[in-house]
Amino acid sequence: MGNWDNAFIKSIIFVGIASIIYLLATAIINGYEPHEFMLVLALYGTGYIFVSFVGWMLVGLPTHYLLSKYTSASFLNYMAVVVSLTGVFWLFPNAGAALFFGLFSGSQALIFRYYVYKKHNKRFNGTNKA
Repeated sequence: MGNWDNAFIKSIIFVGIASIIYLLATAIINGYEPHEFMLVLALYGTGYIFVSFVGWMLVGLPTHYLLSKYTSASFLNYMAVVVSLTGVFWLFPNAGAALFFGLFSGSQALIFRYYVYKKHNKRFNGTNKA
């Protein structure tokens, strides 16, 4: 199953940093006051971490286990799961939310997949001489 605990944290942090940069750019463009931005950042950050953690516990890690056990655990398999879940959520009334969460979960899944097998990939690609 690879180094999943480290990859789990990195996927949440890296996507979180990218979304904070996007929030900062939006705040600068729209001329938010600093206290407004800090409030939005605090609320968004708390919600993002909660939703990401719950999503990984309920969907991400069980899916990773199944993909590792029954498939080759390639990037394509991880993206197929994300696209499938986004398609299911697309059936609900708010399609914009499906795309929003699909983008975040897809980004997290790709970062997770990269870091979970990073050491394993180096060994088989010949870049690690150990």
